[in-house]
Amino acid sequence: MLASPAVSNHQEVSTSSIHEKISIIVLTYNRTRLLGDCLQSLLAQTYPREKLEILVSDDGSHDGTRELVERLQTQHAHLKYFYQSHKGIAGARNHGIVHATGEIVAIVADDYILDSTYATTIAGFFHRHPEAMVVRFKVIAARNDLGSQISHFYYDVSARRRLSPIADSIPRNWRERIAQVWQKVPPFEETITTQHNLEASGAAAFRHEVFARVGLFDESLQRAEDTDMTKRLRELGIAVYYYPYHHIKHQYSLFLLDTVYKCFHTGFNRYKLYQKHEFSADNGRSLAKTIVLAKIGMVLDALWRARQAESTVKVICYLPIMLLFEATNKLGFLFSLLLHWPAARHRVRRRGTRPVRMHHETRSH
Repeated sequence: MLASPAVSNHQEVSTSSIHEKISIIVLTYNRTRLLGDCLQSLLAQTYPREKLEILVSDDGSHDGTRELVERLQTQHAHLKYFYQSHKGIAGARNHGIVHATGEIVAIVADDYILDSTYATTIAGFFHRHPEAMVVRFKVIAARNDLGSQISHFYYDVSARRRLSPIADSIPRNWRERIAQVWQKVPPFEETITTQHNLEASGAAAFRHEVFARVGLFDESLQRAEDTDMTKRLRELGIAVYYYPYHHIKHQYSLFLLDTVYKCFHTGFNRYKLYQKHEFSADNGRSLAKTIVLAKIGMVLDALWRARQAESTVKVICYLPIMLLFEATNKLGFLFSLLLHWPAARHRVRRRGTRPVRMHHETRSH
């Protein structure tokens, strides 16, 4: 992690003297209703229109997405539409980036609702911190229904852990691993900082030149592509700033189905990510032992997440759902492991050494 000092000052800066063009890329695939909410929030931005472009990167939708955007384009000339055959989220990111013309590129999901000052906040941040190349924001739930509360709790616990010093506390043995289950993330004051393990996601904004240095997103990863990008950023000494004073509203699925789907694909792609960077998904173990340890880890991770709830009642109520999410995540991981196991074992034998152990969660948002 980059050892940049945390920044504690929080000041609003007028955009009257800021003239950088901002490109906001909206990633979408067959979610017209959510996209409509997202675009309405972006079309209400207070940033000067002549310095703002909104690019819808459509990853192969066939649900009326094009028609929705074309209707809005009749009144908003700075709204643009780019279609590609379905490739996945990394491909949609890259498709938007190559068409973006702004000095600053922001990437948002179609289930985000952005405050009208989103673009203004981005411009103000880079104006105050000219050394910064990447900034991400705090994600909150857009609604207060039970499904949103539960899904957001699952993701927010991970985010708070990665902002806390305990994120660097890697257990050396199973006794320490079990002891960690009862640890609660200590309270801390959020501030502008680079001292965290968060990804460059959460409606992150990048200076356009970053992609010339780091490259585009890895399209072989259907999720964890932002984890891969963040690792490459930090290897080049490019810090990811966390700016908690601006909130991004995330629309969660009412019935948790979207969260379950994401958990599976996050687990599936985490194994692929580990293999790409030669981190261990198996640590030289047998396949049977790896599966057993994944199941144990599922239970421990679910217990730890439920333990973070603020009341005993919520701990009890959240535990079965945390088990569902973690079981789905580990199932995706194990499915990917079974598919890629022969190739991974062959690489280990060719290197003649065991791969390095990696202790890392992938993706909060």
